[in-house]
Amino acid sequence: EQLSKPGNVVSLVGVSAGASAALNTYAEQDKVSKLILISGKIQNADKINRRYFVQNPGFEESMQRVNPSLEKLPSSKVKSIMSFHPLRDQTVPIKDTVINRAIDKTVPDWSHASIIFLGIILGSWSIARFIRSTTTNKK
Repeated sequence: EQLSKPGNVVSLVGVSAGASAALNTYAEQDKVSKLILISGKIQNADKINRRYFVQNPGFEESMQRVNPSLEKLPSSKVKSIMSFHPLRDQTVPIKDTVINRAIDKTVPDWSHASIIFLGIILGSWSIARFIRSTTTNKK
């Protein structure tokens, strides 16, 4: 709320398991203009090993909210999502990072941990350009 003052652009970045929370917030908050996901687990919650949910109950609740969040997003807001993933990821399958009609970026890498590093460090230019782009979210 404090960042959403006139003239400020608020964007969210969600990484790995945190992508679901970022997506849910993006769907609920009109003041958030862009969403960037890095190797984000946002599909196929039923394929997640239960031990992850036991260790982090908030992740389970967040994943349960993803499909309703995706369903309520207007097309214009989906187009303001950028998702990064590696060529191959043994932790989060590529198909689980994809949102139809969102901007999809493949980073030439093969590891979950390094895609997070590369996405933030090497992808920062692309992320900044995406955030500054003039695409607006209209309902």
